[in-house]
Amino acid sequence: MTVKTCVMALEGINLTQGYVVREMSIYYVGTQSYRHYFFDTNPGLDLNTEELVTASFSADVLGSIGLCEGIDGALPSYLVNHIVFLHRDYTIYTAGNVAHKFLSSILPEETDVVDVQTISFFIYPRSLTSANCGYTHNNNRYCSLAKLEHLVDYCYRHFNIRYN
Repeated sequence: MTVKTCVMALEGINLTQGYVVREMSIYYVGTQSYRHYFFDTNPGLDLNTEELVTASFSADVLGSIGLCEGIDGALPSYLVNHIVFLHRDYTIYTAGNVAHKFLSSILPEETDVVDVQTISFFIYPRSLTSANCGYTHNNNRYCSLAKLEHLVDYCYRHFNIRYN
């Protein structure tokens, strides 16, 4: 049986109600292809002042690359879990406790979710290079596509992921 492998990067905001995914980027090792998703902010969230600032920053980042939730069709936030669950038969490489915990909370226990930060010395650089997303990554807030490109490169160099 061939094991399907993907690398998944998330960008979102931590709220008192939990982690809210704003962007998800997935690299499929077997086909060497990408998927990049944008999600709207769940309108049912009760945000405090600090969380509103964070959510606003997230919307500004999307706006800086020419995307507007209401006009450009960000996917409804409830689809995040569905898209993640579609990868239940994959070995998923991701980075960071928040991403690992979020993915593991959705996927069945038998799904192999690998947090490369816990098994290696992987860290995101202070500044990521451009990911052709239109946003300049000059601080510690990145888009998921920039994170994914860095993570995919690291996984190919340090783990035994192959084109399958």
